[in-house]
Amino acid sequence: IATLNIKGGGSNVTQNKWQHINQVLRDQRIDILSIQETHLSAQRVEDLHHQFDRRVHIINSSDPQNMNAKGVAIVLNKQSTRWREATSKVIVQGRALLVTVPQRENNHIRILAIYAPNNPRDNALFWEEINERWTSEGMEKPDLMLGDFNMVEESLDRLPPHPDHMNQMEALHNLKSVFNMIDGWRRENPHTLGYTYRQTNSGIQSRIDRIYVSNAVQDVSCEWKIQSAPLNTDHRMVSMKILDPGAPYIGKGRWTIPLFVLKDKKILQTMVELGTELMDNIERAKYNRTDVRNAQTLFKTFKDEIVKVARAHAREAIPKIKKGI
Repeated sequence: IATLNIKGGGSNVTQNKWQHINQVLRDQRIDILSIQETHLSAQRVEDLHHQFDRRVHIINSSDPQNMNAKGVAIVLNKQSTRWREATSKVIVQGRALLVTVPQRENNHIRILAIYAPNNPRDNALFWEEINERWTSEGMEKPDLMLGDFNMVEESLDRLPPHPDHMNQMEALHNLKSVFNMIDGWRRENPHTLGYTYRQTNSGIQSRIDRIYVSNAVQDVSCEWKIQSAPLNTDHRMVSMKILDPGAPYIGKGRWTIPLFVLKDKKILQTMVELGTELMDNIERAKYNRTDVRNAQTLFKTFKDEIVKVARAHAREAIPKIKKGI
């Protein structure tokens, strides 16, 4: 899961950004991408669905009064999500969008995509509006809240460091309390300086792009990252992974004999000798079978000896091969 402010994606000038977004979904194996400043019309969304019909499904919310500003969307990877069954609800036009995506069995994940106002007063009122909406309608709490928050909660997240307006921080804190959410990246990196936005002219930086998660999601999350995006924007992408606690455990697999070992004549001769000895021992065990000496135990001993010989040869041969390379 990731979030990125793409700084416009609805005009002919910015249409190449969608090639990069499609590439990001494919190469970084992102299932769900929240994007801000989309500037998308309904017709443009339909055109993009036709252009990238194999991978991209866009759920977008724009401000009909100003299509060239605002805009928030969730992009679903059609190859790895149950995108046809996803549902959405606009919370604030062009600013807040709730998307529910089905997962394995009867589970689902609720994602609140955010593009908050830049003005401090409007920013504080925005969090209060969402809080009021949730409280009055009794909606289920989201599992994640992510996007461009256009404010920070700590001086640590600005360069040069300075606190944001108290009204903003209190309003967001109240909403987080209602949702019972935490800043996942900051929880994993309590003392790290990391920024997602840089003002081109002044060089001022801030971590205004964030992913908030419930405690349940935090417990099964990993690989929190802030990284550059391969498209023209002044924001960096924030991403993380959510593990499926119900998925079966997949171990490292069985060790196998390297093919170059099987081509060594001395090793092959040793294997033949061990195999001949095994056949003789099994034949003798027919007439004197015990719990500790029988065909099954003899065959296990044979396999263990083969692995021991192969491992010893590999440990000796691999350094020589690397040196030759």
